[in-house]
Amino acid sequence: MSGRILSEVTALLQDHAPQLLVDTLDRKGQDGQRTLLSMVGRIGVAQADGPQWQVRTSGRLAPKWYAETDAFKDAESVEYTQASLDFVYIQESVRITGRALDALSAGTYKVEDQLAREFADARESIKDAIETAMHSNDPDTGGDALKVTGLNAAIGDDTNTYANIDRTVKTSWKPTFKDNGGTPRALTLALMEETNDAIREDFRGDYNAILTSQTQLRNYMDLRNNATTGPQERIELPKDGGGFAVHFSPLEAFFMGVPIIPIVGFPTTLMYFVSTDLLRLEVIRDVRVSDAYRKNDDWFWDITMGLQMRHNNPHRNGSLIDLSA
Repeated sequence: MSGRILSEVTALLQDHAPQLLVDTLDRKGQDGQRTLLSMVGRIGVAQADGPQWQVRTSGRLAPKWYAETDAFKDAESVEYTQASLDFVYIQESVRITGRALDALSAGTYKVEDQLAREFADARESIKDAIETAMHSNDPDTGGDALKVTGLNAAIGDDTNTYANIDRTVKTSWKPTFKDNGGTPRALTLALMEETNDAIREDFRGDYNAILTSQTQLRNYMDLRNNATTGPQERIELPKDGGGFAVHFSPLEAFFMGVPIIPIVGFPTTLMYFVSTDLLRLEVIRDVRVSDAYRKNDDWFWDITMGLQMRHNNPHRNGSLIDLSA
């Protein structure tokens, strides 16, 4: 009887594996909060060796004005370098205890009910692990090379090696990077304006989202509330006894016309100024489910997937770090 149940569970897991990938990549965080996974474009067909793309690391294209009778001028010298990242793999296991299997065999449990619980746990575990690596992992500065290379590697440093390009050599691969030498300082509008000006004026970049923590979002709202122009991002809701109570909403927080988005689990000491259209998640292996195997009295199925995130042009984005809570 248990053999039939095991085969049935395996078939159900494998049938639902594609939806697990969709749920993992598209799912919002707690209370409907935005997640980095939900903001990154996905590339389904990926190169076998990992993400690879050409980037301009020296020189600049410069159109030239000329009269109709002029000879054409020589083209500018431009150097391109191949950026590359390796794919990484993540594993989670679905477990059914021996007692649960006995109940399934006896008909007192439904397979679908047991799988729903296990799948929900696996999905949240995978999502949280990928999400954390996507914003915080930098293998070049002590991070884990087995995990997704995150925004911390792409725009959270300007002297590291990202995508196999050394920024101390190829300086045009550097992002805007505003730090304070490791000493925390309070968030100010002046610091944000300085970061904005460096990205948009000095580096000719742009951004459509500011990713940060709930802590820095609140700090920003306090700054706006205390500014001489008065509160800028607020909603007014009726309260008991008449009148209105002012509540700030994350969906209403903007800086220079760009939304400030709190990400679940984001580090509390920084802000990333990003163009989400420059971020790509490449998947080399969709969710794969193994056959059942036994450990002691319990049965397990391994769920694996292979992926990597890339930032196509860190030079156009930036970070503001060393912020105090």
